[in-house]
Amino acid sequence: MRDVVDDAQVAADAVLGHPVVAGLAPGSKIPTERSLSGDLGLSRHALRRGLSLLEQRGLISRQVGRGTFLGSDEVVGPVPLDPETQATRGRPAATARRSRRVPRRVVELTDVGPADVMAARHVLEPNAMPFVVARATSNDFQWMRDCLAGGDAAQTYEEFEYWDLALHRAIIEASRNPLLIRLYQAIEDARHSAIWGDLKRHNSTDQRRADYRCDHHDIIDALSARDSGRASDAMQAHLSRIDSHLFGSAG
Repeated sequence: MRDVVDDAQVAADAVLGHPVVAGLAPGSKIPTERSLSGDLGLSRHALRRGLSLLEQRGLISRQVGRGTFLGSDEVVGPVPLDPETQATRGRPAATARRSRRVPRRVVELTDVGPADVMAARHVLEPNAMPFVVARATSNDFQWMRDCLAGGDAAQTYEEFEYWDLALHRAIIEASRNPLLIRLYQAIEDARHSAIWGDLKRHNSTDQRRADYRCDHHDIIDALSARDSGRASDAMQAHLSRIDSHLFGSAG
């Protein structure tokens, strides 16, 4: 598991050190995945892990139909990674200093409550499954399986959360629907709030994470079989389980 996370860090560092990327101003478009993969000698899967890591830190933004861009002027000031992120990824201090604050739109969405986040997920994620079934490629499914493997091997809460987020994002991105992807990005941003994080951590147990892993496999199995109905049902059941864990004890 640690090797996979470290590989993502190596790929992220390689992208930032690319001669073209290093010379670009904030807001500039960086080379395509195909170009970066060839220039850096990285597999597409390794490169995507690195880009995903950079996006989580706010150093790049990926815009459907347009490309990938360096953090815009809204991304300001180097700050260290929060302790949870450092513990999860094992980043050295020099790498942490390259991290930047998230854009203002993320900060605004941190005021959204966990119940609102889950309500939005119930509306969006199960209904996105037919698009994923119709449009997902073999590369999309390979990345989903990589995320499953990462979640299965996770030894800590932080590691599991990293791969859980990556898996759900991979599923939505495979829909190839720009509006659904943007809507999910807003939901994902809201999940970064302290309220959401505290609630998830407080209600997390080894057994519950094991249940989530089983749910994830059911979802990906249904998608791989191109069964949109079963995939939608599996996603809905997964979200309902999360609801029960987060809010059941409080009624």
